[in-house]
Amino acid sequence: MSDDTKQSVRYEGYGIKPDEWTREAAKKLALEAGITDLTEDHWKVVDYFRQYFQDWGAAPGLRRASRDLGIDMDTISRLFAPNPLANVMKVAGMSTKPRI
Repeated sequence: MSDDTKQSVRYEGYGIKPDEWTREAAKKLALEAGITDLTEDHWKVVDYFRQYFQDWGAAPGLRRASRDLGIDMDTISRLFAPNPLANVMKVAGMSTKPRI
């Protein structure tokens, strides 16, 4: 990883330190998840997850994101297939496992 995409990563590639996350790091994490191109809709979902986590200390569910963003569930599922929740969280630099 280059200096612009460095990120502390633990637990199966999911980022832990939100202050080290960058859009360049997100692009690399997306490639690792099999997502080759991050569109405007991808970024809306990723930014929503990051802001929600910052505000509430937990990740939102996909249904909440779908409702709040006005992007239907099928679209979100297609954007982050094959495992939408895990892939959104990965690209957003969030962990799906608790910190120890």
